[in-house]
Amino acid sequence: MYRNRILFSIVLYSLLLNDLSGSSWTENGDVIILTNENFHSKIQQYDVLLVLFYVKWCSHCRRMHPDYEQAATKLSKSLDNPIYLAKLDCTNITEPRCSKRYNIDGFPTLRIYRYGQYHDEELNHFNRTTDELVKTMKALKSMSTQRNTINTQAHGVKDETNKGMMNNFYLWSLIGIFYYILQKFFI
Repeated sequence: MYRNRILFSIVLYSLLLNDLSGSSWTENGDVIILTNENFHSKIQQYDVLLVLFYVKWCSHCRRMHPDYEQAATKLSKSLDNPIYLAKLDCTNITEPRCSKRYNIDGFPTLRIYRYGQYHDEELNHFNRTTDELVKTMKALKSMSTQRNTINTQAHGVKDETNKGMMNNFYLWSLIGIFYYILQKFFI
């Protein structure tokens, strides 16, 4: 019985090692490889960058990795406006620090960085095929270009809009207080 457990453990361990070093983690050169040391300097170089946080032991990460590599190849070969994808391996001993440092709850996590900043934009589980990644990133890139043009043309409009919204808030608050007093004392 004890020998069977040892044999089972050895077989399981060898299968796990074989699976982790398998061909699904080959690098094709189109995905930017990030580390904890170069993360911030690299993401600031791009207006829109999709970053994959992954661990090699995760079956979802292994399943998604070839699609991510293919999407990176398709997007980087675009002649008019190339779009880049990056990935950060959180496997080894850096995994707890990686999860805490970048606030990662699960793997794989796909986060969108705009001009080096993360604004709570993540891709959900529906956007994990090659075609969906390509379509989503092209849409985000075009929105980013349009947003940048609008921000440079309409500088200050946002402040005026917010002031108008605050004035409406105060007006409706005053009406609510007046209505409350009217109901309480006069009706």
